[in-house]
Amino acid sequence: MENDTCFFEEDIERVHVATVATVAEIDDVIKELGVEPGALEAPWNNDFLL
Repeated sequence: MENDTCFFEEDIERVHVATVATVAEIDDVIKELGVEPGALEAPWNNDFLL
């Protein structure tokens, strides 16, 4: 983290968007949010180092 900033549980904001019963329903939820599912990058293609 930049500047040695610490984060705590109180700093995290969680927003419930949807609950799905099957993986197939995920694309529908994403489309309802106005995003084209095919335009999303796979989660393993990011610059975040684990």
